[in-house]
Amino acid sequence: MTHTLPIDNAAVSPDAPVFPWERLTVYGAIVAASAMAWVGVWVFAMDHAAVDGGVTNLGPGMEMVDQVLVWAGYSAFPPGSIWSEICRAVIASSGTDAGRWTIEQSALVLAMWMVMAIGMMLPTAAPVIAAYSDINQAAATKGMPSAPTAVFASGYLLVWVGLGVGVTMLQWLISDTFAQSASLLDVAPVVGGVVLIMAGLYQWSALKEACLSQCRSPMKYFLLHWREGKIGAVRMGMQHGLYCAGCCWALMAIMFVGGTMNLVWMAILSVIMLFEKILPKGQFFGRVIGVVLVVWGLSLITTVIS
Repeated sequence: MTHTLPIDNAAVSPDAPVFPWERLTVYGAIVAASAMAWVGVWVFAMDHAAVDGGVTNLGPGMEMVDQVLVWAGYSAFPPGSIWSEICRAVIASSGTDAGRWTIEQSALVLAMWMVMAIGMMLPTAAPVIAAYSDINQAAATKGMPSAPTAVFASGYLLVWVGLGVGVTMLQWLISDTFAQSASLLDVAPVVGGVVLIMAGLYQWSALKEACLSQCRSPMKYFLLHWREGKIGAVRMGMQHGLYCAGCCWALMAIMFVGGTMNLVWMAILSVIMLFEKILPKGQFFGRVIGVVLVVWGLSLITTVIS
């Protein structure tokens, strides 16, 4: 059952210095977790590059990363580790390597998507997690029921774990489909254009607007959905995770176009999703991005057809 917010709006006004140390701790934990996730993504990407012919083969824009690495004298992790062997199986999608690493391959792809989700999505949830911490601390000082902020955050991340399972299955399906019919590679750019157009149109949809409104207004979200206790915190975290997924799933789908290990695209999409939620005109910004994606997708399809 939904309960009334345990404190009034003024107690967590962004203009008031509410629990600065607690908020600093929350933001510090988010930065630390996100940084570790990006380190993990970097390891996955470099191992992938080692068996895929180099960093530039990870997708458009990675040429810049390759140039920086050459300038810095950095070399990708050499093939031969268990991660590289599984990456080779992911790339091949057939033959003895794929058969040998079926279970490990699935686990790695799932881990990859989970780490990517933490690195890309956790920073965008920082405002709502910080707001929960403020409310929770205010409630605790008044002797009212409270639950650790980590419990709320775990509910949020649990949604992305579930989505990671679904995306892993989708990646397997796509990989097997293209492996069984090499001719499908010819239409891959058209499929990529369609994905870009779909993502761009979704930026203008009512569902996107409804989900984004919940993500942009943490206090509005908690006023409508507050629940007490640890179970309530997990449920609120999961519900907000669903709203967040509703905002971002189409943009995340673009990773299949630019390359699932394309660090440049990951960074750009992370910034876009963050700006949508925190900029004063975030909704307008998101719609501008939608126009760009539609034009880009139409251009890609036109180029291929012509």
